[in-house]
Amino acid sequence: MQLAMEIPKAALETLSPLCELDFALAHEVLQDAEYAAFYAHRPGRYVILDNGFHELGKPLGAIELLLAADKIKPSVVIAPDWLGKPEETMRAFFELQSANKGRHRLGFVLCGVTDAQRASIFTKVAPHVHMLCLPFKEPRFDWFADLVDRIPVTFKWPARIHLLGVNEFRELSAFRDVFLHLGIGEARTSVDTSKPIKFGLNVKLFTEKLQLRGAGPLKIDYKGFTDKQLSAIHYNIAFLRKFM
Repeated sequence: MQLAMEIPKAALETLSPLCELDFALAHEVLQDAEYAAFYAHRPGRYVILDNGFHELGKPLGAIELLLAADKIKPSVVIAPDWLGKPEETMRAFFELQSANKGRHRLGFVLCGVTDAQRASIFTKVAPHVHMLCLPFKEPRFDWFADLVDRIPVTFKWPARIHLLGVNEFRELSAFRDVFLHLGIGEARTSVDTSKPIKFGLNVKLFTEKLQLRGAGPLKIDYKGFTDKQLSAIHYNIAFLRKFM
């Protein structure tokens, strides 16, 4: 599984090379020219443009997302999504697809109240989606397992499956194992997280028993990294990779 991180602006040059992918926040792209310029000049690099739901409490709309996408030309744009609101999420996806007119590849966050609804939504959007995202605050492993059982083996899945955030280490390793079992290669699966950095800023090292939830939002404008903080961040990234 490949790694992307949400990175404070002052550490983009330092920490981005430790990841296989980049993860850019659309609202920061729109309001910070230097941040946008960093992600706009990544030749050959896979860049995910996120809709900002986790940071803002609501996603950017289609017009704002496409303005941000036109600035940095990302590899994929995650369509607007809302927790527990599948109808709004699906409607927003098709609104974005219509406005996009094929300019950018799109990602969709799996949603649905029931297993059957999720499968129905997935089969409708999958032909138009480059990346399927599995949401952070849902029982996504069970969701994915049920989806695999319901979808015909001949169905063409999106090119990439992406985990939005890290819940716990054992969930990450469970996804790694099921992806391998299904023959979905490492180059097609990925996860984004800011946790190695958030814990590292407090010089707190990962352990298998560490509770990862509830660490609070990442300070995107954080400056003044110390050597101890950077060392802890490097350690946490290496530790996380054991489960990927």
